[in-house]
Amino acid sequence: MNGLLVILVLPPAALPFIHPAVAMAGAGLAAVPILIHILNRRRFQRVVWAAMDFLLAANRRSARRLRIEQLALLAVRTLIMVLIAMAIARPLLNASTLADALGRTSVHRVIVIDNSCSMAMPSGDGRTAFEHARALAVSLAASFNPSDGVSLITVGAPARTILERPCYDPQVVGEALVDIKPTQRGTDLAGGLTKAVSILEASEVPTANRVVYVITDNTRAAWMQASGVDGGAPTSAKRITELAKLNLMTTGAPMRDNLAVTALTAKTRLIGTIEPASIAARITNYGRERADGVSLRVHSDGRLERTITLPVIEPAEYVDVPVNLRFTSPGMHRVEVVLDDLPNDALHEDNQRRLAVSAQRSVRVLLVDGKPGTSRFDGQTGYLATALAPKAEPTDPVLVAPKTIQDVDLAGEPLDGYAVIALTNVRRVDPVTWRRIDAFVRAGGGLLVFLGDQVSPDHYNRAAYTDGTGLLPAKLGVVVDDQGRTEAYRFDPAEYVHPLLSDFAGAPRGGLLLASVQRYVRVEVPADQPGVRTVLAYDSGDAAIVEKHVGAGRVVLVTTTANMEWTNLPARAGYLPLMQNLLHYVTPSADDRRNVLVGAPLIEPLTARQSSLTPSLTGPNHDLLETELRPAGDGFEIVSTATDQSGMYALRVGRDDVLFAVNIDAAESDLTAMDEDALREQLDCPFEFLDRPENVGEDALASASRDLGLGLFYAVLGLLLFETTLAMWFGRQR
Repeated sequence: MNGLLVILVLPPAALPFIHPAVAMAGAGLAAVPILIHILNRRRFQRVVWAAMDFLLAANRRSARRLRIEQLALLAVRTLIMVLIAMAIARPLLNASTLADALGRTSVHRVIVIDNSCSMAMPSGDGRTAFEHARALAVSLAASFNPSDGVSLITVGAPARTILERPCYDPQVVGEALVDIKPTQRGTDLAGGLTKAVSILEASEVPTANRVVYVITDNTRAAWMQASGVDGGAPTSAKRITELAKLNLMTTGAPMRDNLAVTALTAKTRLIGTIEPASIAARITNYGRERADGVSLRVHSDGRLERTITLPVIEPAEYVDVPVNLRFTSPGMHRVEVVLDDLPNDALHEDNQRRLAVSAQRSVRVLLVDGKPGTSRFDGQTGYLATALAPKAEPTDPVLVAPKTIQDVDLAGEPLDGYAVIALTNVRRVDPVTWRRIDAFVRAGGGLLVFLGDQVSPDHYNRAAYTDGTGLLPAKLGVVVDDQGRTEAYRFDPAEYVHPLLSDFAGAPRGGLLLASVQRYVRVEVPADQPGVRTVLAYDSGDAAIVEKHVGAGRVVLVTTTANMEWTNLPARAGYLPLMQNLLHYVTPSADDRRNVLVGAPLIEPLTARQSSLTPSLTGPNHDLLETELRPAGDGFEIVSTATDQSGMYALRVGRDDVLFAVNIDAAESDLTAMDEDALREQLDCPFEFLDRPENVGEDALASASRDLGLGLFYAVLGLLLFETTLAMWFGRQR
């Protein structure tokens, strides 16, 4: 009872409670027995009766004893009411002999376990890093006190909560740990720590009774990647240390040399059946020694096309290997490159990469001439059409099929079937046609806009720019000429950083730099508008080419003419590759959404005809996967999130086949461990590195607060029995 008296003499505000509001409300319950006692005394009206005086005189000797009995019962009943409220509020005492005697310790443990692709590397004892991490987690759970609650989080991207509310059943926790499987997903440390913060903020145990264990291979790439998302891991780690103790446990081999295929991309968005497709594979050496004599096998549609011996790759360097492949039939094709297995390669899962590409027999382009001429090159589209579909002989096959119409015919021209529309010096477009073009672009089409003396800036600004919400990436201004200058305007490629200009980076004295511009339209490019970017500028600082992403499509604005009226660019060698790059850049390509990382959803829009058919999706192991049909715009789309494994996925809708390539995140290939000092500097919060799980539970108990709730409930039961016994004994005495 001494311990209980210590609790009772402290006001509720001076003692920490798990439920402080209940403690404050419970303090008022102490008045209930007192009020009942007072009301019972006032039920009877005192009346003076002379005949009773002799009886009262006889009872005066026992009156004092009765008052003492009543006050004793009142005190016990008041104490019962207070203890019931305190037991529900669950008061806490810091670790001490008294607290150990009266209370029990309950610690909320949050285990964050890494099951990303990098965890497939060997840990040095014949097991993978993931197997070692899961064994550590099981050992941790076995060392916990039976009264401890456990939450569980995995950080294979995206991070997932396995057990959110603290689980107090060791068997359930053990089964949940066994059920966690390794994945080929990326690492989402930031997401995992953010979920841990949410769990801790909802926890009912005190801060001193919360512990977070992060079990990971501690790769530098994962920590650096986690630091770039809304403050990322550092922000969440700091918050965790405010709410709990933070412990890190690392797995993986001490030596983490790795050679990986980190990229496989098509060099152009336009791939046809006439010319070979240019594809590039990037091989990165994350080891400490140079990689020499490594072979790369190239497969196309399941056939081995060639074997390439790679040049020497120095440590921390990469090589880009060009591969030219010809696809003889239109439709979907799959490309795969595979590295030979190396004895010191820590991760074999990233030795291959895949690419899904669609080859086209012909690409239709609509050229709208706003100022036709008497001959082909007198008009606005002659040079442009030649650059888009160059051929030595009239009968030569070409991938691009341009069609030229006059601006007056645009309103009646169906836009279905075209990949790109080019407006060249078009004065104005009627509102209905602007809406058709807008829908065309937002659905994935490309739009090129060349300016000239026929263009009405007011009309374009009102109908197509619309204060930055329309198709145009910039607001049109006045025409600028070269009068008053000693020479015409020149292009400023700004280090050739944009992909449209990459082909000119190796020719600083040729191509674009030799072209001159006599006139252009000054435009106002909105600052910091998403999707808007200046591609190329003039030496005056004004924008020459501006791009904008609109819906699923792209718009490119060229502030000078497509012919020789305002510039001599069409007569220079750089005109043809620049126009080709423009076309390829704005041409819609479904391959962007068909090449994704492990864990990303597969999404494929359906035509009206396909929406009524039953789709089937098969994975790399030819197993049938689940799909979902959901509305998208005016139609429907097929969605599947069952992308836990890298490889080729095949979707069949009726007689139509679509391929998807699912690859491992390249960041998972860098297995370099994060230095402890560097990690402490980056997280900038207190945490501990734990090498072994033994005695971890006991260490946490040493400073944990004790919960007196259960002890108080036992005390209430004892007092109830005591009050009943005391009342019966007093009754018999009377």
